[in-house]
Amino acid sequence: MIVLDPHTHWCNRHRKAFRPRWPKGYMPATLALLEEALRRDDVQQALGGDDAMLERVLLVYSPLCCLVGDEITARWTALALADDLLPMAAALDELRSQPEPRNSGATPEEGTETCDAS
Repeated sequence: MIVLDPHTHWCNRHRKAFRPRWPKGYMPATLALLEEALRRDDVQQALGGDDAMLERVLLVYSPLCCLVGDEITARWTALALADDLLPMAAALDELRSQPEPRNSGATPEEGTETCDAS
């Protein structure tokens, strides 16, 4: 089981977009960021093939929004906050059809340095 806590997996800066209509969009966006994170080489290596380690690995690499970066986070946030979730579903289908994993990008330390993780 994974606990998707907004204070753990989203920094204050990225979480602000959801505040006016909370909780609209939070869960779809979080699940999309989780999909993005799971496609990363560094996250897959940290899991070591043991899906039971997912919660622990996500805590090391959190917040997810900063791990995947501003551009990807902004895209999923906008799609999740839209009144029509069909484009979000199509974007998730497209993501899932791509080969995985993707390049690793920032390390957990780099991801959290530029992020307001409080």
